[in-house]
This record gives sequence, C-alpha cells and structure tokens, in this order.
Amino acid sequence: MDIRQLANFVRIVDVGSLTRAATVIGVAQPALTFQIAKLEKELGCQLLIRSTRGVHPTEAGALLYREAQAIMCGINQIPERIRQATSNPTGDVTIGFPNSLAPYFSTPVVAAVQKQFPRIKLHIFEGESTLQREHILKNRVELAIICEHTPTSELYHRFMFRQRLALLCDRRSAKDDGKPIDLAEAATHIVGLPNAGNPVRIAFDEAIRRLGLSVDVRLEFNTIRTLTDAVERGFGASINLWLPDTVTPSSGVVFRPIVNPELWIQVSLCRSKVNQPSPAARLVEEIMAEVTTSRIKQKNWFGAMLQ
Repeated sequence: MDIRQLANFVRIVDVGSLTRAATVIGVAQPALTFQIAKLEKELGCQLLIRSTRGVHPTEAGALLYREAQAIMCGINQIPERIRQATSNPTGDVTIGFPNSLAPYFSTPVVAAVQKQFPRIKLHIFEGESTLQREHILKNRVELAIICEHTPTSELYHRFMFRQRLALLCDRRSAKDDGKPIDLAEAATHIVGLPNAGNPVRIAFDEAIRRLGLSVDVRLEFNTIRTLTDAVERGFGASINLWLPDTVTPSSGVVFRPIVNPELWIQVSLCRSKVNQPSPAARLVEEIMAEVTTSRIKQKNWFGAMLQ
C-alpha cells in the first residue's frame, strides 16, 4: 500500500466510477482495476461493489476511504505547515549571556525576537562564560555569547568580535580619567580580580607572568556588578572588558584601557557541535549575531575589533 494507491482509491469513491476516475487521474482503467485488486488482496477483504450504475464502497471500503482521506488531508497540509514554520516559527529557545555583557545584549535580543517571531519563547540564563560553556555541553543552553581567552574546541564558535581589557578605577581617585595605562603600572593599582578561570583573569595572569610581575590579589569576584561596586567604594582597582561607561552599573567608575601590551578577549556566539539547533534556535542565533554586531558598532563602544 502506498500514497498513490490511497489517493486513487479516494478518487474512485468520490466519482463513483472506475472509468471516470481513470479519466480524471490520467491512467488506463485496467491499471486502476489492478490497483484495487492489489489493495483488496493486501487487506484481505472486498473494498468496492461494482454494478451497472458504477461502484460504491463496502463497509471495509468506507473505513479505508475515511482513513485515506485523513492521510491525504495531512499530506496536503504539509507545505502550508512548512511555510508557517518558516514565517512564524514557534518553540522554546534557551540562550545565555556572560554577566559582563548581558546588560548590553540581552534586552535588545529579547525585543528583536518578540518583534520578529512572537511565538518563540526565550529562556535567558546569565552567568560566567565558563558556566555558559558547561551548560551548552550539558544541553541546558542552546546558544550563548561566550568570552574566551583561548576558544575551546568543544563548541561551535561564531566569531563576533575581540574586546580590549581595561583597568577599572574609582573615578574620584583615578588620574587622567579614561587615559590608557601601561600594564605594569596598572598592576600596582589592582586589588581585586575576577575569579580564577575567568577568561579576563587568564589573559591578565598570562600577561603579568610574561612581564615577570606579580599582583597581590585580595579580592575575587564572579560578577561585574559586585566588582564595579567594590571599585566605586574605594576597595581598589580591578580589570575587566573595556565597556561603555553609559551602561556600567555605576557611574562612579572609569575605564582606562591597558597598553604595553594591549590585552584582548575573544567574544563568540557558541552552540553545541553535537546537537543540531532547532529551526527556532537558528533564527534566534541570527538575531543574536545581528544585535551584537550592531551594538558594538555604536560610537560609545570602545576597544572592539570585528575581525
């Protein structure tokens, strides 16, 4: 039994004649008669009653007719369902942002997804990049913006931009607000740093070791908000991504870009190498990439490199 046989059977019952059905379908009547005989043999029962006035279904034939109609209706709806899935997709998509970048990207991404694809439901997870990576590997997050000193081979990476690091200072005590500062001098001001394993911390520690220097780290932080608050309260300087002052959680701090050498972090849009993203997730991925690129091109975003 195949789709063609079922479709032809439905057409025979609809027109009530093998001869007329053969003409409508565009096949020879003997071929259509052979198909019905094959169906009856396969199902082990008579499906049509033939008379001088045409054909009509037996009880078994009427049941087959109803089932075949439902199947053909479902097949005919497939193209429209595909078009709807493409033009108005639905589904849940879990996305992640690192703490330091979430204030800049998460809300614009949500707004863009709701505007373009209102039937997609977003679940947002904020946390350090190391946690984002673990959640992707454990299938808890489908897409995430991740900061890395050295990109891992475990994930698919869609490069977004490179971001410079800067010294985060108390605006009231910082000299030459916003002016670049040598790494060696910056190290003398630093009291607190992101936790060990954080990509910013890894980049900083490696650069300090190459200079033959050391830093007396008395505080460690796992969120930009806590780090920024500590700097503003006078606990000492720290280091982080060079981010726009206008969106920094506190206006009492200032960024001074690190030089000699410059320090950089790669920012990528990541997903699993093993699990293929759903159609909805693919659309959200494109929106996340567009929002990210558009945001860092704005005039108040400093220290970013797209290539």
